[in-house]
Amino acid sequence: MVYIEDKEPELPVPAGFEVYIDWIRQQDFTSANAAIGKDYRHKLAPNLCLEDILEVVRTSDWSLAQDIRIALHAYVISADKEISYRHWPLPKGAASKDKDRQAIVTHHAKQLWLQMSDLNNRNVSITHDGYFKLFQLSQPDLSSRYDIVLLDEAQDSNPCAEAIVIDQPRCRVLLAGDPYQAIYQWRGA
Repeated sequence: MVYIEDKEPELPVPAGFEVYIDWIRQQDFTSANAAIGKDYRHKLAPNLCLEDILEVVRTSDWSLAQDIRIALHAYVISADKEISYRHWPLPKGAASKDKDRQAIVTHHAKQLWLQMSDLNNRNVSITHDGYFKLFQLSQPDLSSRYDIVLLDEAQDSNPCAEAIVIDQPRCRVLLAGDPYQAIYQWRGA
């Protein structure tokens, strides 16, 4: 959850408090949908189907399609600006053929991302994580509307969400979380 303090609170600031947070309202990044997601409504899907990846990549290799989907997911939940080898890492001592596979997976993940993020390409769907990534890449400046951004349950945020909050140039940022309560590791937290 993200809590954002309005610049002009309706309640007076009580004496003795440096930061008055009672008027903070829950935001949970609906601004990502308002800014980006609404434009992608026509191609929004809950996930990328392997069949679609097979068709776009023009292969019958199901294992390759799965690896591409894994690399693309690793990218969209990351804070990274571009897809790279780190989104489909190899174990230490990997063979040359594995490095070739990594290059192929990374290449196809980049191509798939370009098609996902293309508003006019109806052949490849975009996921919620995908348009959230586009929001992060747009480097939204929340300081025109907010003084403080509080990321509650930060331990359950993925690096993409954290980057949106941490990269605010003129907002005060507060992260609150408990690593012993993390329950969304499966989502990249």
